[in-house]
Amino acid sequence: MVEALQQSANGVSIILDPMKFRRAGLASVLTPWAIENSIRLEQSSPDGPDLHSIPDLRMAILNLGGTSIGEKDSLMVIEKLHDLAPETRIAIISDREDTTEVVAAFRSGAHGYIPTSTEPLVALQALSFVLAGGSFFPPTVLLNKQHHHSAPRTTPRRDNDAPLSTSRLFTPSQLRVMAQLKDGKSNKLI
Repeated sequence: MVEALQQSANGVSIILDPMKFRRAGLASVLTPWAIENSIRLEQSSPDGPDLHSIPDLRMAILNLGGTSIGEKDSLMVIEKLHDLAPETRIAIISDREDTTEVVAAFRSGAHGYIPTSTEPLVALQALSFVLAGGSFFPPTVLLNKQHHHSAPRTTPRRDNDAPLSTSRLFTPSQLRVMAQLKDGKSNKLI
């Protein structure tokens, strides 16, 4: 039945991960999400896919594990995606949760960054949001003070050096969507 639903999909999402077992595990977790979003899942090593052979590619999910996004191989995969499939949404999954990684993902042109510590339901909602044209970069990581010592300050500050509230960093619409994602609401409800 899953195969029949996957065959009638309205696009493709490819999981890119150099580790076969991690790729298979992620595919297993994402299969219900893919069916709900009418997406066919494919899997590949980041250096393996011929993106021209995937005409309906809607999203690339790049699982970096513990690898930094700043490493040459990671940046080359993202650059390849931008060059060969410019309309494809890019979501990065990473074990790293420091501000420099999230900012580097944003600067690379990725549309989302999901730490592996994220609750699965929230991660699936974030992927749905990215697939629908939104962006997801975890504000908790970006606003986390313990990571600022290793990265240049990217969060706007007031004169008294207190962080700005999230209501001043995000539009009301973005705050509403984040609150609904946090509550585990489905993409259709949002």
